[in-house]
Amino acid sequence: MDAQPRHVQQLRTHTWVVVLSAAVAVIIELAQLLVLAELWVVPQAHDVYSPNAIPIKVRTAASQTPALTTTASESLAEVRCEVWHAGDWTGQQFAPKTGPCPDDATLELAYWPQFSQSPKTLYLAWRRCSVFNVEYIDVNRTLIIHCYSAGTLIPPLRLPGVVAQSFLDLMVVPTDALSPGSLGIIEDDRVEHFIGDYSSEVLLATATIS
Repeated sequence: MDAQPRHVQQLRTHTWVVVLSAAVAVIIELAQLLVLAELWVVPQAHDVYSPNAIPIKVRTAASQTPALTTTASESLAEVRCEVWHAGDWTGQQFAPKTGPCPDDATLELAYWPQFSQSPKTLYLAWRRCSVFNVEYIDVNRTLIIHCYSAGTLIPPLRLPGVVAQSFLDLMVVPTDALSPGSLGIIEDDRVEHFIGDYSSEVLLATATIS
């Protein structure tokens, strides 16, 4: 009488072992696929949005001015003067300029002549990233520039060669949504992976919003 129940119990145990083994094999296979995807699959890059942040639509203009400084002000003339003081490349080094800046008309011709002074506007001279979006976070009074891209965990092999020179761009930021007071301007360099992102933040400049 005991032989049949014992046989049934052994059959059930064997079935559970087979099922659990199959489940473990599937989990291992999925884990391997996820690891391979993280290593080799490039996700779709997209704008970065922070909780309780206000998206800011900005305008930009390029220049042939070497990226030797980063400065921000509500005065476009002040930004141009700071860029002029930063100097120029002379061979393998740069030489800062001293003394008073040239007059506003001369500076306007030299740096971003397509823009003129406007009310409720912040101007930022910076080394532009390829793709970005801008947000304002009021709780900590921060303007954050999300420079984003997508890539694999293993970066592509890059052969040594000549590094392209960086130039200054002008970012024109409307300040209607920014409350008065001091403002920190942060660049968030972000690389999106298949699983998780890499983010590194650096303070570019500070400014005062009137």
